[in-house]
Amino acid sequence: MASPSGFSGTVPSVLEEDGAQEHGSAPADFAVVGAIGEQLSSPVSVMQQVVHEFTQTRKITSLQMRQLYDSIESARKVALQAQQIARMGSGQVRQAPETVSLDALLNSALSERARTFQQRKIELFPSIKKVQVIVDPALVANLVEASLDWISRYAQRLVISLEMKNWPENGILRLKALKAPANPGEKQPSGDDANNLDWHLLFLTAKAMGISIERVNAPSESVLILEFPRTVRQVQGLTATEIDGGESIFGENESKAVAGHHILLISADEGLKSDVKMICRAMNLRMDSVPTSSQAARFCELDRPDLIIVEESLKDNPYDRLQNQLTAVLPSFPFVEISSGGNTFAMSNWMNENVTIISRSDVHSRLRQVLTSELAKVL
Repeated sequence: MASPSGFSGTVPSVLEEDGAQEHGSAPADFAVVGAIGEQLSSPVSVMQQVVHEFTQTRKITSLQMRQLYDSIESARKVALQAQQIARMGSGQVRQAPETVSLDALLNSALSERARTFQQRKIELFPSIKKVQVIVDPALVANLVEASLDWISRYAQRLVISLEMKNWPENGILRLKALKAPANPGEKQPSGDDANNLDWHLLFLTAKAMGISIERVNAPSESVLILEFPRTVRQVQGLTATEIDGGESIFGENESKAVAGHHILLISADEGLKSDVKMICRAMNLRMDSVPTSSQAARFCELDRPDLIIVEESLKDNPYDRLQNQLTAVLPSFPFVEISSGGNTFAMSNWMNENVTIISRSDVHSRLRQVLTSELAKVL
């Protein structure tokens, strides 16, 4: 759990990668269930009170109707967030990245909330510059909504900035909420409030998209920072994806433009899985693995990856069908074959062939370069 004085990109700890938990902490499901129960308790209590008063008087006032309506809407939102959290937590989210104007999306979301902010007397101070990112449009919209929900819960003043980071040139969204001092008898914001459903949904969505997320939650203010690794920049009138250090995609330095991409490995070799996973982590890539091509086909039906790595020995009829299906939708879809033979290396052609072959012994020395080159084609 985040400390009041520091940022944390892995809060809450029960949701960390590979299911890692701090000693003595509850499973992730328990944390989410607790948040659901906490946020349902208030609207359910209001509904119970309205129903109780109606049974006593057989009348319902306009105020009670409004309370009932608001409580139903609150409960409906909790149900929707719980469904979204379950979907994100499953790791089976299909993404279709596109170039999205993050500034336009953010401005639209703020316009829709203008009346709510006014009613809650929240002062808004936006500084939004033009930023384009390569993301799934629906997921980034959910991410922005969840960010605004979480940051504005106790805000009195809301400072929002969107800009390009100097290096690497990633889009940075910063949201800072200055909190109003609570009145006597009014509920004080707590650490549990910080880990509400808004936060669980925000954290899991960012993780699924490969977006860096940091926060600080203190009594007087909350800060949220989102960094988008797949950011588009303008170069002499042309659109190009940000490349770390200004190098060419094919230069020696790895391009951070590929960060956040999704890799599927078809292999039953634990040693190969470990090697590929280590390389993907170093490149900020998401990786899943399946032991057979049949399971790979079922996996792709739920969540199409950006690149497939396959052991040469597992290339069978189901794999050929999967390859044909993927290239029918995206002709340039990249494949990397791991050959058991030594000194095997064949790069795909930028315009035509989309299969790169490397030997098992060259995985450590060549795979990183191959992934950078091949994923650059699907940006």
